[in-house]
Amino acid sequence: MHRFQGYETTQMQWNFTSGDWTLTERFADDIVIAKTVDTEVGFPTGVKTWQGSCFPNSGDNEEGKLKLTQCGPDRFSCSTFGDCLPMTLRCNGRVDCQYDSSDEVECDLFQINKFTYQKRQTPRESMNLGVRITIKDIQDIQELQSTYTLRLLLEMIWYEDRLSFKNLKPNAESNIVSEKLFKQVWLPVLVFDNSNVAQKTKADSSAKLMIARLGQPGPEKLSEVHENLLYPGKDNPLVLARSYIVTLSCTFQLTMFPFDSQQCSMVLRIPSYLQNQLSLKLISVHQAKDITLSQYEYTGFKPENSTSNSKAVTVLINLERKWGMYMATTFLPTICLILVAELTLFIDESHFEATIMVALTAMLVMYTLYQSVSNALPATSYIKLIDIWLLAGLILPFIVFLVLIIVDMSQTKASNQGFLPTSIRVTPDVEIKMRGEGNGNQSFKSSQKKIEKLTSRNFLKVSRIIILSVTFIFFIVFFTIGLSL
Repeated sequence: MHRFQGYETTQMQWNFTSGDWTLTERFADDIVIAKTVDTEVGFPTGVKTWQGSCFPNSGDNEEGKLKLTQCGPDRFSCSTFGDCLPMTLRCNGRVDCQYDSSDEVECDLFQINKFTYQKRQTPRESMNLGVRITIKDIQDIQELQSTYTLRLLLEMIWYEDRLSFKNLKPNAESNIVSEKLFKQVWLPVLVFDNSNVAQKTKADSSAKLMIARLGQPGPEKLSEVHENLLYPGKDNPLVLARSYIVTLSCTFQLTMFPFDSQQCSMVLRIPSYLQNQLSLKLISVHQAKDITLSQYEYTGFKPENSTSNSKAVTVLINLERKWGMYMATTFLPTICLILVAELTLFIDESHFEATIMVALTAMLVMYTLYQSVSNALPATSYIKLIDIWLLAGLILPFIVFLVLIIVDMSQTKASNQGFLPTSIRVTPDVEIKMRGEGNGNQSFKSSQKKIEKLTSRNFLKVSRIIILSVTFIFFIVFFTIGLSL
């Protein structure tokens, strides 16, 4: 007879007559506690169907599953023959119990008691919610609308004391919760506080709920048929991860444009209805890859986790404008226009019509450029550095225009200083001499004309020196201030 003795008062033996295994009292073989009901039961180890009174809350002839195992506490026993496997192979996605695949059965990471678990309640009355942010890309910057678009991965981390997890793997990506269980647990909500539409975090099909294995496991309850390693929820956090593309507001400080640096923020805040239950903590901020922008140079981020405000976290995005494009499209053309207008001061005064048209054309082109640059930027109550440059580009050709007008008026006045006649002929035979007029007076007026011409030329020379000196000093000071800040 095949017989197994229990540790205390029971025994198991094979009944050749009925062809089943029976569980009886050791000292009273006729008292049957349970017996197998499988038609081909074989060896009793593994999972078998038993009938008897040994099941909780059952009658005398209730049926249920029992597992007899020869494996240790850190091993899994297969259902058919009780083969022993390491617990690391339990629910690993590959069949290791070759006869029954029982190592991949009942592999839900946790089970929820629908009668005691309240999804609408937070796990604790007061709890911390950790936030981990990975910046993926900055997709768009709109200065006119004062917005920028950020692509990021947001991970929210919290402890769920009401749950216990089964057979967790070291990597959280291997502990992804199924869609069925995903919808049954409490999930946190945050608000992008500086988004245009107060966008909230979502728990949709694009989100992943994972479990991070941080604590140590304990054994499964004896009432469970299959062996599992249980991880308490108070030691192993849940992680809700989702990627977002969110448009955020940003106040651009354009005083030093185009040599400016910007600092845009991303603010995550707990919604008002969870303010009393949750406290927010920024765990880490990462950058997924190098970020390349057309107008700006991304110089990194700066997390701000205020100890005085646990209801919001802020991450500052640092940007520096690439001014090389403006050097090619704005500064070099305007420098050329200013110098062309000022070089007209070196052209002979007899070409007044040509020089005055050059100065006027330079002013018109500068005004057109000023308008195009202003329209590409948001309207501000303060003067930007580019405004000073373009206004100087308007004023300097205008000064050249005034100098040319003054010189031309002076030359014209000198040319109109004619000589008075020395006599008046009344008839062919009568000529009246003018008193006081003669060669001396004519010589005086000729000298006066030369003095006026000399004065206008000296004024032109002085204007050339002053205007060119002021222009080059302005260039040096402007670029020194712009590039040093």
